[in-house]
Amino acid sequence: MNKVFKVLYVDVYRHYHNPNNANFLKVLQKSSRLTKYGPGFTDKEVLDKGITNFIDNNKGFDFIVTEHMCIMWDEKDPLKAFKNSTLEVDLGICSAFLEDIKDYFVNNHNQKIKKLFFCNFDPYNISIKNIELLEKSKCYLITKDHKFWYQSNELENLIFEDFNDKVNDNWFKFISLPSTKKKVISYHTALDKNEFCSKRFIKRKYDISIPGVEYHSRKIASRELKLSNYAFKIGKKSSGLRRKIISRLMQITKSKTILRYYQDSYSKGINDSKTCFTCGSALMYTIRKFYEIPARGSLLLCEPLEPLKHLGFENKDNCIFVSLEDLDKKLYEIINDKSNIFQKVADNGREMMFSLHSIETRAHQLYKMMLSIDQERFNGSEFLAGHLNIHEK
Repeated sequence: MNKVFKVLYVDVYRHYHNPNNANFLKVLQKSSRLTKYGPGFTDKEVLDKGITNFIDNNKGFDFIVTEHMCIMWDEKDPLKAFKNSTLEVDLGICSAFLEDIKDYFVNNHNQKIKKLFFCNFDPYNISIKNIELLEKSKCYLITKDHKFWYQSNELENLIFEDFNDKVNDNWFKFISLPSTKKKVISYHTALDKNEFCSKRFIKRKYDISIPGVEYHSRKIASRELKLSNYAFKIGKKSSGLRRKIISRLMQITKSKTILRYYQDSYSKGINDSKTCFTCGSALMYTIRKFYEIPARGSLLLCEPLEPLKHLGFENKDNCIFVSLEDLDKKLYEIINDKSNIFQKVADNGREMMFSLHSIETRAHQLYKMMLSIDQERFNGSEFLAGHLNIHEK
């Protein structure tokens, strides 16, 4: 990396139940000279003077980065989205900050500072109004490229999900526009070194776990395994009623101790399982679990999903594609295998995650895209077979 970019990250500092945001900050830290600004990052006296004053006092920046919580808030209740968050700051000082950053990010078109929007949210029900904010800001979008999103009429199992009546096609239409594609900084889950585990199958006490929310396919998988004639050892630490209770306690108490326990028990549930089944819900998202499971040395089991090939996944090489109807038979084959074939597939999955989806890899990719933008050559980007392709003018 030759040129060093000055990057300003603007947000309200808060703790997440998953490390997506924290890891993204590490990616920024490794790819630029990073400055953080906002409640929890910056003293109130500095915030009171406004973001324009802060930028001037720091002699400008090459890029400014923010996310949806700072510009897509509810005008009737700007702090609504933060009320379930675990914050390091009093909510009372956030209102003026949110007004200031939204106005700057959307309306200020200083050509010297390029604006980047980190799409760290579920856009399945995004409003037209919020898409118009992004268009007006003329920002670049740090998000998955167009191949990773589906139109609702392509989602045949959507009717079975609890959220099905809230889904719209606004994001799909927006991300599919030729003008939007040219602004996409293709970005996918980044894994920290502490998210990897090399424990062998023989030392894992569960045959399978199904971590996370009970989406339609996960419910069916769980039911099929429970009804199976095979007596599988099924892990519960990363799913189920117990996890729901912990999650609710975390929201009510805002306790960092409960948050850490929630995170640790989730990770341990995967670490203790030979295999894990997951899905991206009926929305067919390539969610974080597709990365976490192989990184932690558990064998990823999932239904075939077209976008996975663009992230480097290959059936029987670094993951196993299964049908829900035959899940128990495939699992029985895996846990009774004496040849270590499936251990090798799990190892390949972990190695692929480390080489293609680590924080270090993402930082190198992001730097190259920032350089292309800085040189006014950037014309969009996309992932193919696990590797970033930057399109240039």
